[in-house]
Amino acid sequence: MEQVPASRASNERGTILVLALFFVIFAVGLVLTGSDSMKATLERTSVGLNVNGHANQFARAGLIEAIRWFRQQSTQPVVSFDPQRDMSATPPILETIDPDIGIVREFRIQGNVWGRYEIWKPWDEDPVAERLAFRKKVQCEDLSATRGMGTSGGTWRLRCVSYLFDRRDDEVDFDLEPNSILGVQILETEVSRLFISPPGMAAINAGDPNSVSIGAGSQILGGSKAVGVLYRDVINDPRTDLLPAAPGGAASSIALSVSSGAVSGASSLVRANIYRDTPKQVFGVKVEELRSMASLYVSDVKNLPRGQALKGIVFADVPALEFDAKNPLRGSGLLFVNGDLTIGAGSNSFFSGIVYVTGEIEVVAPAEIRGTIIGRDKIVTSGSGDYVKVEYDQSVLDAVQRDVGTYRISRAIRRAQLGSIASSMTSMVSEETPGDTSTIDTSTTDTSTSTTTTSRFSSRLSRFSRYR
Repeated sequence: MEQVPASRASNERGTILVLALFFVIFAVGLVLTGSDSMKATLERTSVGLNVNGHANQFARAGLIEAIRWFRQQSTQPVVSFDPQRDMSATPPILETIDPDIGIVREFRIQGNVWGRYEIWKPWDEDPVAERLAFRKKVQCEDLSATRGMGTSGGTWRLRCVSYLFDRRDDEVDFDLEPNSILGVQILETEVSRLFISPPGMAAINAGDPNSVSIGAGSQILGGSKAVGVLYRDVINDPRTDLLPAAPGGAASSIALSVSSGAVSGASSLVRANIYRDTPKQVFGVKVEELRSMASLYVSDVKNLPRGQALKGIVFADVPALEFDAKNPLRGSGLLFVNGDLTIGAGSNSFFSGIVYVTGEIEVVAPAEIRGTIIGRDKIVTSGSGDYVKVEYDQSVLDAVQRDVGTYRISRAIRRAQLGSIASSMTSMVSEETPGDTSTIDTSTTDTSTSTTTTSRFSSRLSRFSRYR
């Protein structure tokens, strides 16, 4: 047998060892490379989430400040969104740091990282064409006509553009070098103001007079200027817009059941030639909008707070809502019941405001309601020993308009749909600046105003998609 020389065997073992070491080093390199890559990916993801999260919070803060601005205006409803800055006034007016835009705030987060939000006002006369084009895409808008309101200022769409940016030089704008934008978020919502207009000045407004029964022990008080019970002329004004729908058309007669002396006022009973009692007619908004504006929404009677006074707008979306001695009706504001309402015997209930019920109403003594009741179906009041007191009070209605009729969020805060905005801005950049549209142009465009060009505004929006 041929023997392998010792030197050759030694060389082969050395080669195998080198190859083994090579593969070990290669494997370790792969592991380290993968680990570094995964670490970098996690860091980028973390940074992206942090940037997006901060920008989202800033945008929400901007929307809240805009709502507060609308509520604080002395003239209501607000028909012009125009925040002011006047350092010469006493005290100074500091509603913004840039009145040409609208509401603008900047604040330091940590180190060189800053936050900024902008709520753009409508200004068709903006002398800077490029800024006007951007404004048209993100400005606030009065939607009253679109929502079918007869008065301007009833519903506004608010948009807030927020930025997270790295500030390296205080002497230049936040989005110009050496400063840089880290992230952009744009949120929008709608705010609506209630225009509370009951069918008439009456303690009780009855949509179905033939189902009204004012029994003994009732005190329905209209006072010197209002009526006790105002009711629909169901003969000449059939109910065709009920919520929920009711059977039948025009009635052949009207017959209220009223105990002697139970109703008083400038006139005890008045038939209205024009009677408007739909939610849209009474509150100026649709039912779903009123629901979204509610301070408390109840879809299950089990969730109704017990032993607590109701405040603000309470929207009860239940088939039947009942109050009794263990759970009396107490509080003030607007109680909207999309169903039946029963205030049982011995509840000793007291409510100050507007009670609007789409279904049947039954109130048994003792109970007192100051303001007005609007019922679209059956209304029954009765008492034995104690009284059911329903008293019209204009001052209470004024307080309801002031307290709950102010601007409230009527559509959920959501991310603005910016696909069309970004594409349209990019299109304008392509037309204005051939070639590389990502370049920031810092030239002036107006003899009286130094500002950015369209590419600069588009550059802001382009960052929005990065952290979507």
